[in-house]
Order: sequence, then structure tokens, then C-alpha cells
Amino acid sequence: MKCEKEKSIRIIFLLISFTFLPSCSYISCRLPYDFQPIKENTLIETTDFSVKSPSSPEWGVRIERDLSRIMFIRENVRISSYPYTTYSKLTQTSIYVKKNKVPEEKWHLTEQEFTNDFIQEVEPRYDNRKNVNKGQTTIDGKKLFFISYKGEGWYGYLGITAFIGEESIYYIYCPTNFWEKHIFYTFLIEEKYRKEKIPKSYKVDLDQILPIIRSFQVKNITGE
Repeated sequence: MKCEKEKSIRIIFLLISFTFLPSCSYISCRLPYDFQPIKENTLIETTDFSVKSPSSPEWGVRIERDLSRIMFIRENVRISSYPYTTYSKLTQTSIYVKKNKVPEEKWHLTEQEFTNDFIQEVEPRYDNRKNVNKGQTTIDGKKLFFISYKGEGWYGYLGITAFIGEESIYYIYCPTNFWEKHIFYTFLIEEKYRKEKIPKSYKVDLDQILPIIRSFQVKNITGE
């Protein structure tokens, strides 16, 4: 009886000890398995264009040279190591740079007509978003059309339903040989974040795409 009583006391003690152990957690960056880490301001080339990687650290890259597409990603996760290691994604920033072909049935459109038509095709994905804006801007001599939005809502996120905030800007660039080559380029940056998991002071920085647009160069093989 005495041994059983001592055993019970030890079990209770262990349970109480584990209950009051501090939870060890910290915030870090983690890349998806199909992205490779890359240093800031690294020159990246496809068969048609080149850009430099984001000017801040801890980004990953995936390059699809044959498709002339480059994707950058950075994720912030909270890592908890007690009682076992878990990962909780807090933010995800994605940047896409891509070469696109104008469908032959739209070759007769002017640059303005085509970009308006393209934005109208893109816009439905933002139907349930707020603060949708469209316009035109110039970055480092490049004339770009854009559509942007801010939104929030309950979405599926890593297998769970979470309250997600998201912001995005989609830029469309028609180079000087647009009429001849029927090729245009798109730049997209989007950021998603779990609103209940991050500080209220957190600020989305969509300007991270601007150095990439400034560094963008079309290769001579496209006539640029």
C-alpha cells in the first residue's frame, strides 16, 4: 500500500510539474520545401528576363526558367517546442514575376485596351474583397497598370479555419515591343496574415516589390 501511495504521489507531482513548465516558443522564418533560400539582391535570370531578389533577408525562391516565371516567398512562423514541436504560420508574403503571351484574338487591341481587358479578367478574384483600386503608375521609367485590394475574412488556412487579413498589388507591364512581340509581364505581391496571432501594430509592406520591378530587365531575344 505504501509503495502504491508513493507511486501515485510521484505521478501527481510529475503532472503538476509539466503543467507549470513554461512554454518555449519563438518566431522564425521557414521556407516551403520547394523553395530555396536566396541572398538579398541576387541576380536571377530566366530565358527572357532578369530580376534581383528582394532586398531584405530570409526569402526563398523557385525558378521556372522554361516558363519564364520566378516566385519569391517568405513566411514567419511561431515555433513551440513544448510539449512537442509545432509550427503556426503567422504571415506569408509571396512575389511572382512572369512573362505572358497575348492571345492571338487580342492582337488587334491597343496597349490600353488590352490591359483594361486583362484587369477585368483578373478582377473577379477580388469580388469578395474590400478597398479594390485600379490605376496606372510609372516605376523607374516603366509604365505599369495595376489592381490592388485589402481584405479580411475566415478562410481555410493550413487545414484550419482562421481569420486572415490579406493585401495585394498586381502590376501589368507592356514593354516597348508590345505591338511586335505580343508579350507582357506581370508582377504580383500578396501578403496574408493571421489577424489574431500578430501584434496590432503589424504593418504590411507591399513596397517590397518595387526594387524587383526596378531591377527587371528584358533580354535582347525578345527584341527589348
